[in-house]
Amino acid sequence: MQLTSVSSELSSHKRSHNRSAPCPGLNHGDLLSNASAHVQNYQLSARRSHKSPILLGHLATEQLQPGLQLHMVDATIAQPFGFEAELEPCLKVSIVLRGQTRLSYGTRHLDMGPGFGRREGRGASVANVIALNEREGFSQQAREGDIRRSLTLSLSPVWLEQQGLNSEEVARFSASHLKTLEWQLPEAIHLLADQLFAYTAQDAAARLVREGFALSLAGGLISRINSGEEAAGRQASDTSRRGQRLLELLHSGEADLLSMAQIGDRLGMSAATLQRHARNTLGMSLNRYLRTRRLEKAYRALASQQMGIAEAALLAGYGHPANFTTAFRRQFGICPTELNGH
Repeated sequence: MQLTSVSSELSSHKRSHNRSAPCPGLNHGDLLSNASAHVQNYQLSARRSHKSPILLGHLATEQLQPGLQLHMVDATIAQPFGFEAELEPCLKVSIVLRGQTRLSYGTRHLDMGPGFGRREGRGASVANVIALNEREGFSQQAREGDIRRSLTLSLSPVWLEQQGLNSEEVARFSASHLKTLEWQLPEAIHLLADQLFAYTAQDAAARLVREGFALSLAGGLISRINSGEEAAGRQASDTSRRGQRLLELLHSGEADLLSMAQIGDRLGMSAATLQRHARNTLGMSLNRYLRTRRLEKAYRALASQQMGIAEAALLAGYGHPANFTTAFRRQFGICPTELNGH
């Protein structure tokens, strides 16, 4: 696994105990170091000294698997800068959670971030997808004071083929150089994208979380491309009605304590209808969404030393700590005792 990560922040766990730590910033050399292993002909221009900070925050580019690359940035722009580079053929999906930006791929310009996108007021949950069928130029400009929380996943043609994901629809989309797509993200993927920035540490558990998210995002993207515009339109219409009621219940927290049958009764849906709307809206089964949500709550509670393992097991819905430990290890790749020895 190839990783280039530079950060002017402490790790996510350490920040919770030391929020006043100094933030020296990322300079010209840091950005060059991050880019050099992942793009070609990278050229960075900034107005001030090479030693002056350009970004204040976190920046990382990671090769999770050969051909599957995740780029994350969570930072404030400390001075105006711009860059140019060349990218190899791939599918790229970008999610801008905070701030706004314009990315240029050759002659194609994409405005991204909350407030942009066809769906007014929902830009934060729209992913921008672009197909690069040949090596192409890439550039961006940033203004001082801008904030940026975003991630970009790149899927190479070889990775898609090795995973058996190069369907006729995907091949057709990928072959259309600079073709773009606005993808309304499933609610679960959108929430997980924002939560991913709590897992920027370089330990095995955090890396596993990032890889799991990347695979979920890639799977959702391929399903979206395979579905076609007409099917996607029907799905969006359906989600906007009954699926919205499911989201409201999940966001309220009430569903955390309910069984599947109780959730169905609350929403007036049969078990089959509930699961169908859950998959359309969340991008996964309802059982998996609730289980993951509870385990992530337990992870955060253990990492912040708020409770012991027995209490965390109950929080996650497990009556026996041994079952909780098994599920926790399967989800995060580590045992709860590695976060909290109690």
